[in-house]
Amino acid sequence: HRKLPELIHMIVLPYVEDCKLRCESDVREFSRQLFQAVALLHSERVLHADLKRTNLRWNGRELRVIDFDCARQLASADGADDG
Repeated sequence: HRKLPELIHMIVLPYVEDCKLRCESDVREFSRQLFQAVALLHSERVLHADLKRTNLRWNGRELRVIDFDCARQLASADGADDG
Protein backbone atom coordinates (compact mmCIF):
# COMPACT_ATOMS: atom_id res chain seq x y z
CA HIS A 1 0.00 0.00 0.00
CA ARG A 2 1.45 3.38 -0.96
CA LYS A 3 0.48 5.02 2.36
CA LEU A 4 2.41 2.57 4.59
CA PRO A 5 5.59 4.68 4.77
CA GLU A 6 3.47 7.70 5.68
CA LEU A 7 1.67 5.76 8.45
CA ILE A 8 5.00 4.57 9.84
CA HIS A 9 6.51 8.05 9.78
CA MET A 10 3.48 9.87 11.22
CA ILE A 11 2.29 7.32 13.77
CA VAL A 12 4.73 4.55 14.63
CA LEU A 13 7.98 6.54 14.86
CA PRO A 14 6.61 9.15 17.30
CA TYR A 15 5.49 6.33 19.61
CA VAL A 16 9.04 4.95 19.49
CA GLU A 17 10.54 8.39 20.15
CA ASP A 18 8.25 8.92 23.16
CA CYS A 19 9.37 5.53 24.53
CA LYS A 20 5.84 4.13 24.43
CA LEU A 21 7.20 1.33 22.24
CA ARG A 22 10.20 0.18 24.22
CA CYS A 23 11.46 -2.79 22.25
CA GLU A 24 11.34 -4.26 18.78
CA SER A 25 8.53 -6.65 19.69
CA ASP A 26 6.39 -3.69 20.86
CA VAL A 27 7.00 -1.91 17.54
CA ARG A 28 6.06 -5.05 15.62
CA GLU A 29 2.89 -5.63 17.66
CA PHE A 30 1.78 -1.99 17.51
CA SER A 31 2.39 -1.90 13.75
CA ARG A 32 0.62 -5.21 13.21
CA GLN A 33 -2.43 -4.03 15.13
CA LEU A 34 -2.45 -0.66 13.34
CA PHE A 35 -2.32 -2.26 9.88
CA GLN A 36 -4.87 -4.88 10.92
CA ALA A 37 -7.25 -2.14 12.13
CA VAL A 38 -6.91 -0.19 8.87
CA ALA A 39 -7.46 -3.38 6.85
CA LEU A 40 -10.57 -4.22 8.89
CA LEU A 41 -12.02 -0.74 8.44
CA HIS A 42 -11.36 -0.85 4.71
CA SER A 43 -12.85 -4.34 4.40
CA GLU A 44 -16.03 -2.86 5.90
CA ARG A 45 -15.73 0.06 3.44
CA VAL A 46 -15.06 2.56 6.23
CA LEU A 47 -12.52 5.34 5.78
CA HIS A 48 -11.39 6.77 9.14
CA ALA A 49 -10.30 10.01 7.40
CA ASP A 50 -8.43 11.32 10.47
CA LEU A 51 -6.00 8.57 11.35
CA LYS A 52 -3.27 10.18 13.40
CA ARG A 53 -1.38 9.60 16.59
CA THR A 54 -3.86 11.38 18.84
CA ASN A 55 -6.65 9.11 17.59
CA LEU A 56 -4.92 5.97 18.79
CA ARG A 57 -4.70 4.53 22.28
CA TRP A 58 -1.99 2.01 23.12
CA ASN A 59 -1.91 0.40 26.55
CA GLY A 60 1.21 -1.66 25.94
CA ARG A 61 -0.72 -4.66 24.65
CA GLU A 62 -3.72 -3.42 22.70
CA LEU A 63 -4.23 -0.66 20.17
CA ARG A 64 -7.57 1.12 19.91
CA VAL A 65 -8.55 3.43 17.08
CA ILE A 66 -10.77 6.24 18.35
CA ASP A 67 -12.55 9.38 17.11
CA PHE A 68 -14.60 8.38 14.11
CA ASP A 69 -16.18 11.85 13.72
CA CYS A 70 -14.60 12.28 10.26
CA ALA A 71 -15.14 8.67 9.16
CA ARG A 72 -17.01 7.96 5.96
CA GLN A 73 -18.76 4.90 4.58
CA LEU A 74 -17.41 4.18 1.12
CA ALA A 75 -19.62 3.04 -1.73
CA SER A 76 -19.22 -0.58 -2.76
CA ALA A 77 -17.31 -1.41 -5.94
CA ASP A 78 -20.57 -2.03 -7.81
CA GLY A 79 -22.02 1.28 -6.62
CA ALA A 80 -24.71 -0.34 -4.49
CA ASP A 81 -25.67 1.32 -1.23
CA ASP A 82 -26.26 -1.03 1.68
CA GLY A 83 -28.60 1.34 3.40
